Amino acid sequence: MTRKYEVAVLPGDGIGPEVTDAAVRVLEAVQTVADFRLDILYGDAGYHCISKYGTNLPEETVNLLRRTRACLKGPMTTPEEPGAPASVAVTIRKLFNLYANVRPCRSLPRTGALK
Repeated sequence: MTRKYEVAVLPGDGIGPEVTDAAVRVLEAVQTVADFRLDILYGDAGYHCISKYGTNLPEETVNLLRRTRACLKGPMTTPEEPGAPASVAVTIRKLFNLYANVRPCRSLPRTGALK
């Protein structure tokens, strides 16, 4: 039976949308040879959200993160002015009681290493 996972994608700011788009294409390609399927769900987060929502991590995005099994977060600008919100990464770590920024990597059966 094929396993299915919901994955939140937060493209972010600057080059974030470009690099997360490339990463999503890789994930989609991996599904063709792996025994799992991903349901990619996009959320809004980053500096550009402050003027729109008053925060860089809207509640709707937090709810998305609560129901998914993983999050692919693109680069995000952290404002430096006094009273500005904390970085999205720090906020996510605090919300979910995460203590490390772990980036695990596994090779998959029937796939070759990139050269």
